[in-house]
Amino acid sequence: IGVRLVGSEMCIRDRVTELQNTITDGDAAEIKKAAHTFKGVLLNLGFNSCGALCKKIEEAALAGDTSEVIRLNRQLDEDIAKIYPALDKYVAELD
Repeated sequence: IGVRLVGSEMCIRDRVTELQNTITDGDAAEIKKAAHTFKGVLLNLGFNSCGALCKKIEEAALAGDTSEVIRLNRQLDEDIAKIYPALDKYVAELD
């Protein structure tokens, strides 16, 4: 599991950027796709609450609820920001 977590921060950052870009573009189908992919990454790493937020973003995109997508994404950003220090600490302990 250590090896998987070492590259996880970059993968998470890439997925955050991808989701942000799709939200900016406003294409509901692409938002749903990006949120779905990000959800899988987060759930595979054990970040279940963040994965659940991605599921809600998927659902809001499917419903065409842009304001809810934006609100949920802000919440996701706040929660994701809490993950980075934990990942950094874990990686440092591996060295």
